Amino acid sequence: GGMNEPGDQRFRSSDQLRSQMLKANVTRGRRMVCYDGSGIAASKLAFVLTLLGHDDVAVYDGGWAEWGDRLDLPVDR
Repeated sequence: GGMNEPGDQRFRSSDQLRSQMLKANVTRGRRMVCYDGSGIAASKLAFVLTLLGHDDVAVYDGGWAEWGDRLDLPVDR
């Protein structure tokens, strides 16, 4: 399922990032698909996850703007 992890536009130390990712149940070995409204913040998150050693990371280019408009795709509410 999807989750929202707010940020403040600044990179944190690797220890802070690892701690934040663990709290959000983001662990290595799981496929991670990053998305946002348009793909800009998602690209930054994918970059950070890769730096932290995640090797199965993708960005959903259409973002929520595309996914949310499609009635044939699942949405958890």
